[in-house]
Amino acid sequence: MQYMGAIANTTERHLSRARMRKNLSYLRRFIFLKTLYGASIFVMLLLLVSPVTVFAQEDLPVRAKVLVEEMESYKQEISRKAQELIGAKMIKIKTSLELEMKRQINSGNAEGARAILAVVEKWNSEQQDEQRRVEIANARWKELFFGESLPSDWNAVREGSGWEYSEGILKSESDSEKEGSVFLHKIEPGDIVIRGELQVVDSGDPREEHRVGIGFIDSKERVTVAYTHAPGTIFVHSSLFPGDGLLGHEKSSACQKKFSELQVAWIGTRFMLFVSGRLLIDRDIGARRGGDDLALLATNSTGLFRKVGFRVPDEDDLKRLASRKALK
Repeated sequence: MQYMGAIANTTERHLSRARMRKNLSYLRRFIFLKTLYGASIFVMLLLLVSPVTVFAQEDLPVRAKVLVEEMESYKQEISRKAQELIGAKMIKIKTSLELEMKRQINSGNAEGARAILAVVEKWNSEQQDEQRRVEIANARWKELFFGESLPSDWNAVREGSGWEYSEGILKSESDSEKEGSVFLHKIEPGDIVIRGELQVVDSGDPREEHRVGIGFIDSKERVTVAYTHAPGTIFVHSSLFPGDGLLGHEKSSACQKKFSELQVAWIGTRFMLFVSGRLLIDRDIGARRGGDDLALLATNSTGLFRKVGFRVPDEDDLKRLASRKALK
């Protein structure tokens, strides 16, 4: 009996030690997994926060840049179309509500008529607020295309193969047998932001260089222009920049079978190019803008230009540009 009790005690001690070893093993495994999980989370956060921000803005591959730009352009286009559809639908709904309000009045339901009127007035107020916001933003820009003919402030230095202006759109043609077209508009010296919507309609002789552009020209020695090619590339060339004068060359879907907005800022010695609201090129050209004119150009191509204008940046504009964002 004592022998059996001793065996039982020994067995119990072995089981206790086994349980302790097992529990210790579980504890070690738990600590290891927790440490590994914590490290994994740290690495994931590091990957998500640091590198992606840099790569997304600076180091996207060429094809990825085109896709991102295409998406941004698509969102803007869809947003514009959505606003147009909403506006058209709003007119129809308001008309129907006015008829319903008259019906309620005729039936003696004054309370129902007042409720309908309140809804319509709320919509009208919201629409007026939005129109004021747009007008305030647009008021900061001085538009250079207006009226039934090209404003007299423009100087057609070179007419290319011919040009025409209709309903706010300048169509400029230039073939390989003639000099490219150049249109200039004077602007006061100093920091400036210019914008314009450009489109390549015809690339001309494929064996020759073809492009349309917007930028600045003061003389043959001072030319800084953002050009777009029909194949889908965009670049900025400046005679003020040392070497080959190339500030940047990017793959872009801009101006291909559609209008694309190019916004160019020359602030101090800094030159920035935005395409459809996205910053593509940002360089220090080592020179401030003097009396350089706003320039529109077309070479070996048929180009369309519309909504061309400029803006003298204020303090808020400079802060927005410093954060690498296009002006609204």
